[in-house]
Amino acid sequence: MDILNTVIALLGLLATVIIGTAKITWTIAQVFFRNTHHAKHYSKK
Repeated sequence: MDILNTVIALLGLLATVIIGTAKITWTIAQVFFRNTHHAKHYSKK
C-alpha cells in the first residue's frame, strides 16, 4: 500500500504542476495577445 500511496501522491503533485503551468501560460498568452492585437477580439463584448 505504501507504493500505491506514493504513486497517488506523485500523480496529485504532477496534476498540480500541470494545472499551475497551464494557468501561468494562459495568463501570459492573454496579456501577450491583448498587447499585440489591441483588443481586436474583445471589441465584440
